[in-house]
Amino acid sequence: CQDNEGKSPLHYAAINGDDKVVGELLQAVAISTTERANLKGLKDATGKIACHYAVLSKNLATISRLCYFDLDTCQDNEGKSPLHY
Repeated sequence: CQDNEGKSPLHYAAINGDDKVVGELLQAVAISTTERANLKGLKDATGKIACHYAVLSKNLATISRLCYFDLDTCQDNEGKSPLHY
């Protein structure tokens, strides 16, 4: 489920730095490890994944929940990984 900007509820929870909602979404939506990874890797129209927004929110709990895989290879449309933020 994505809006017209390509953002999912997980993107918005990360933007708001809401670790509780991030955790609930991952629990409710993702049954398997593969599904959880697919949800975390979902890109919006700018090519950002939820991890990019978690880093921008500066909420350490949200960052640690979303950003433990391939931080240097998940690039947005400008070629920036979450590490650039």
